[in-house]
Amino acid sequence: MKKYVFITLVLIVALFFSCKTNDTGTDDKGIKVMAYFYPSRGSKDPGTLPLDKLTHIIYSFTEVIDNEMKFKDDSSEIKLKMLVKERWKHPHLKVMIACGGWGGSGGFSEMARSPENRKKFMDSVVDFIKRNKLDGLDIDWEYPGMPGAGNPYIPEDKENFTALMCELREAMDEPGKVFLPGITDYIR
Repeated sequence: MKKYVFITLVLIVALFFSCKTNDTGTDDKGIKVMAYFYPSRGSKDPGTLPLDKLTHIIYSFTEVIDNEMKFKDDSSEIKLKMLVKERWKHPHLKVMIACGGWGGSGGFSEMARSPENRKKFMDSVVDFIKRNKLDGLDIDWEYPGMPGAGNPYIPEDKENFTALMCELREAMDEPGKVFLPGITDYIR
């Protein structure tokens, strides 16, 4: 057992030292460097983040509330807008939103149970991404078919999660549905 732990640690250290970034957050091989921005856990001002070293940043977290993707409080959307404005200085940066997380996955099981609930959620996701001029979405349901942090769950969650992901992908791929920002959209 110790042998496998040692080998795993060596591989992690080798991977860590083999990754390099430059000022644009990517090297010549197209490596992506991502980070989560979680304002309620200390990171308050997006302007203090090393955004020149990142290619992607994921704002965390929204939740599923009444079968829609929403923030629990208004201050979170204000911080998100501050982060999106930072793209004016860092046009290479992709800003994404995460929904769920360890303590925020409680609404997924109920939402994913029916096509009507999933549709309501998908519509709210598309609206949220367009309204906030975001580049993508991270669904962080912990865990379909399992309790996670005491979240409600049912055995059908696995199939419902798969249906949700397929339907969400289709909704986001529909022409004109999701805002795909260009640099002039950040001037406002």
